[in-house]
Amino acid sequence: MAMQIKDIFSRLYKITFDLFFYTAIIATILALLPENLFPTFPLNPNPYSNEHLFKGLYGHQWNNDLVINATFIGTSQLYGPESMVSVGEYIYTGLADGRLVRIHKTTEEIELVLQFSTLPECGAGITSKIRQCGRFLGLRHHTDGHLYAIEASTGLYRIDLSQNTKEHIPMEKQSTEPIIYNDLVFDPQQEGLVYITVSSNRWYLDQIAYSISEHEYTGYVLAFDLNTRKSSIISEGHSLTNGIDITGDKQSLIFSATNEYAIKKISLEKARESFTSGTPLSNEHVTTFGRLLPGEPDNIRIDETNGDILVGMFTTRPYSKLFRDYLCNWPFVRKALSRTAYSLSLVLDYIDTNLYQNHALQQVSFDLYSGHIIYKLLPKRDGAVIKLDGQTGMIKSIHGSEQFNSISEAIVDQNGDLYFGSFRNVFLGRVVKGKH
Repeated sequence: MAMQIKDIFSRLYKITFDLFFYTAIIATILALLPENLFPTFPLNPNPYSNEHLFKGLYGHQWNNDLVINATFIGTSQLYGPESMVSVGEYIYTGLADGRLVRIHKTTEEIELVLQFSTLPECGAGITSKIRQCGRFLGLRHHTDGHLYAIEASTGLYRIDLSQNTKEHIPMEKQSTEPIIYNDLVFDPQQEGLVYITVSSNRWYLDQIAYSISEHEYTGYVLAFDLNTRKSSIISEGHSLTNGIDITGDKQSLIFSATNEYAIKKISLEKARESFTSGTPLSNEHVTTFGRLLPGEPDNIRIDETNGDILVGMFTTRPYSKLFRDYLCNWPFVRKALSRTAYSLSLVLDYIDTNLYQNHALQQVSFDLYSGHIIYKLLPKRDGAVIKLDGQTGMIKSIHGSEQFNSISEAIVDQNGDLYFGSFRNVFLGRVVKGKH
């Protein structure tokens, strides 16, 4: 009996070793293949520094505030409520399945405002067809009474809330063609001028995880005039440009650079000058606001009651670095792993399409193709809302979670309640005034 058990373990060890050994060989070969063999997968990772993550939370204590103090709205009905805006008694949010919905703050009833696409394959809960079904990201309620929304692939929309209809607002094509539009904010003084972040011109939203793995610097900030339809890049060369807002004193434009762990700041005066001249600002006019953050910032919103900056944190590092953090100076390894995942997704998709249709196979194929497999390997914790001082950019407080990650945005409504969303979780969180 003992010999049989020993033989079983010996076989398992050999199978495991062979699996890792041959996978490593295949991954290495894939990484060494020329770029032209991967025309739709242009991944070429860059080394980067993340030494500041060893500094932890800058003296702040990690906590479970978002779990303890929050109530969760629309659980398993709201698929990835990324960005939010408060309008009267409602919270409006865009979902990963292409819907724009509103939630009544008191009754928590969820109502459909509109579906981005009318294609038959699009609908509630279908989150794997972002390019076909659309994805509303940044939302703003403007003084003209309309809701303005950024759709990831096609750009800016004006939404009539009385008719529940959308109107696409085309923009001039830039020399750097955007692929992921992300967020927007209106200039507080210049009528009709809107600032828009573009996260990448190399990847579509359904593969944004590979932009993170690549650590590429094609993100930029675009200024667009609704009246003249003129557009101009005002700042470029950022890694995953994300949320954007105006500081409480109305003097500066701030935006998050997710892959750089930073909030960056531009004088509004300089931003307007850049828009007028059509020349992007030099690096000396774009500064890091405060310190590097202990994780990846997503959207940012100003708390109008005190000028604090609310930062949705995809994941923080309260205890230690994550596995992928240790690969920052190993771009070849990241390339090998990413190409292996992508190639395997093509194999599984071929099997599902031509040989054996299976829903589980489709899901695994999509997770590999999109890079979402990376998200699924992360610890189910460490999402946070971080409050920054609006004057200095220093961390004032951290509201963390031991049960979920992927916090995308937090807002404070006119009642003083804090709402937080996520690009992956299936709920909207609310923390009432006095508990945040």
